[in-house]
Amino acid sequence: MPGAAPGTFVTCGTVFCPAAPMCWHGLVIILGRGEPLSKADCGRDHFWETYAAAPLPSGAVDVRQDELMDTVPAVAEICSADRLAERSKDPSATTDWSREPWPIEVNGVWLLYCLAGGNDGETTGSVFRPGAT
Repeated sequence: MPGAAPGTFVTCGTVFCPAAPMCWHGLVIILGRGEPLSKADCGRDHFWETYAAAPLPSGAVDVRQDELMDTVPAVAEICSADRLAERSKDPSATTDWSREPWPIEVNGVWLLYCLAGGNDGETTGSVFRPGAT
């Protein structure tokens, strides 16, 4: 278990799941570091949505963000394609979606947000199931 769920998350098996949809505009990575996310209204066009989160694995602290998925096995496990499918309202509609691990500091604690986005541009509405409270 990942411990007590922070903020707007609920414990969801071995990870946290958003209690309500969490959508984002585009992602920006400069020199291997992600810029802060820009929150989007899930009912409007957006590129990314959070499908899971977990405490940032200790081995991921000083790794370039654009290398996290390939070089830190714990990150790849947390943000896996299987987990994306498990959280999807319609897994067949999200099989080819891109996944991005995104470290975010929430109230002094670093979390790894697992983001997914379609490869055909923006989406309207939430495609992931919120976690059960």
